[in-house]
Amino acid sequence: MSDEQLENMMQNDKIIRHWGKIKAVRTNATMIVNYSEQHGSFAHMVAHWPTEDIVSLWAFLKKEGQQLGGRSAAYFLRQIGKDTFLLTDDVVAALKAQG
Repeated sequence: MSDEQLENMMQNDKIIRHWGKIKAVRTNATMIVNYSEQHGSFAHMVAHWPTEDIVSLWAFLKKEGQQLGGRSAAYFLRQIGKDTFLLTDDVVAALKAQG
């Protein structure tokens, strides 16, 4: 998508109209295509990522993608069916309480 097409999306009131997030769609799509070519499919790569190393998958998405830091990677993974934990405010508070 061209910058002009992305700018037109800013007029769509059915999506989050945040320039950085809209621009990230193009970057993340490119990342998915690139890793699909290397691994057969992006879904295959994510599905076979070791569950015991899920935080590394978060780090990978943050590094290779755009707008996928913080909680975004975990929520994205949940949306596509990858089992992962979420560091919600309650979970963080409970972990802090346990030292």
